[in-house]
Amino acid sequence: MSKRRSIAHADETPDEMALDAEHNPEVGLTSRSAVTIEYAVTQLQHSIRQIIKESLNTEQLRNCLANIQKQNDGKEVLLAVERSQKLQLAARLKDLYENGKLKIFEQIADFDESIKLKGSSKMRLKLKRPKHDTNSNTDSPNMSMPPLPKIEDPVIEARVFTHRSAVSNTKHLSKKEILESNNERLEFLGDSIINNLVTQILFERYPSFDEGELSILRSQLISNSSLGEFSEKYGFPEKLVVNFAKDAAFQKGKHKIYSDVFEAYVGGLYVDSNYSNLDTIKKWLEQLITPRLSKLTERFNLKNLNNDAKAQLYALIGSAALPPRYITKQTGNGFDVSFIVQCMIGDEIIGEGEGSNLKQAGLRAAEDALSKREVIEKYIKLREATPKEVSVVPNTIQENTKVNTQQLKLNPENDNITLPALVPQSEVDAMSSDKLYAILSKSKVLPVYKTVTRGQEFETTLLINDVAACISSAPSKKKSRNQCAAFVLAHPGILPRCHAFVD
Repeated sequence: MSKRRSIAHADETPDEMALDAEHNPEVGLTSRSAVTIEYAVTQLQHSIRQIIKESLNTEQLRNCLANIQKQNDGKEVLLAVERSQKLQLAARLKDLYENGKLKIFEQIADFDESIKLKGSSKMRLKLKRPKHDTNSNTDSPNMSMPPLPKIEDPVIEARVFTHRSAVSNTKHLSKKEILESNNERLEFLGDSIINNLVTQILFERYPSFDEGELSILRSQLISNSSLGEFSEKYGFPEKLVVNFAKDAAFQKGKHKIYSDVFEAYVGGLYVDSNYSNLDTIKKWLEQLITPRLSKLTERFNLKNLNNDAKAQLYALIGSAALPPRYITKQTGNGFDVSFIVQCMIGDEIIGEGEGSNLKQAGLRAAEDALSKREVIEKYIKLREATPKEVSVVPNTIQENTKVNTQQLKLNPENDNITLPALVPQSEVDAMSSDKLYAILSKSKVLPVYKTVTRGQEFETTLLINDVAACISSAPSKKKSRNQCAAFVLAHPGILPRCHAFVD
């Protein structure tokens, strides 16, 4: 067998042309030899361009040498002309080029696959997978993972698994060639596709979730940590070509690198299909994230949340002397660390809740307490056994409330308050909302606070029997609620207008 072999077989059609070194072990192409040849061709193209642009033809060179002594650097030029004859060779090549006898110069200098070199194969090379690999689209290195869709074009796949560091220091490559030789552009595309498709999946799957809840889920599913984990389970890191040390700094930031290659793979899948397989990618991603979704929805407690749990708990067992208190056990960040709140009466923890924000965690803690029948019965009996002067709001407030309520019709100020009243910001008792609960719960009426964000502040509307009593704004939700409660405590004549009658 001849040791010389053409890369393109003459008996193959252009669309079936393939590089198949394994069928001829005598011929191969290593990464090192590929870069060496690539560099040599780059230098050849650069040299030809330089000869065409800079070299003199023989007549110009002869005239130049006749007057060379007049030049400041004439001696150096003479030495260059005599020492190796390369300037003379360049002049003769320039003659041939100008006379139209070196058309190949332009073809080499500006070569692409559309250019035909005289005497060379006219067939277009096309890379394809070995036959044994074409049916491997169901392979997955981790049996717990859904099958990995395959990228059929091996060039796109090679680009997916080439980090920029592997080619960025290759000086002979142009910017365009470097861009086409690493995965950064595919990563950019894949990042957008994943974000879009995961958003669609969540939007369709959870019609009752609000924007905040959907955002929390999405951020968890497409975080560097999550995508990096998917990448590792599919064995992507072992395929990734990099040119840096895998030291401590790498270990610290590896999730970003691994997540980048996962995004690049998704981008590669899309390009490989000629931008037509979004449905296939979506189905794969949905299979991939479904196991994690069930854990996330359970962890962040997004289902069946009782927004009245705190009010119900207070109405059952709370009192001014011994109200349920909510203590933050763990402060979350709204993403990968959840909030944990404990509900306490005195020194006893009667409930604990976890949520993606402080409100959810507090409500879950109240729900947990409500679910404990023995605890509820214990504190109901304790409240009943507590002397009235201890269990109710301090006498001064109670008496003021009673007097103002009885004298409502005689006090024109109460009749002139337009509901909902606008409450100015002020320093108020931090226990105001608890005190209002204590007063209203005796009449089996529970205040409802509805809070929305207005710029940098929180605006709370206090509803009593579905009547908007007042509106208050403050830098925090708690202060905004307390301002509303304090206003009603200071103007108890509002209560009958909200169909709440206090003895």
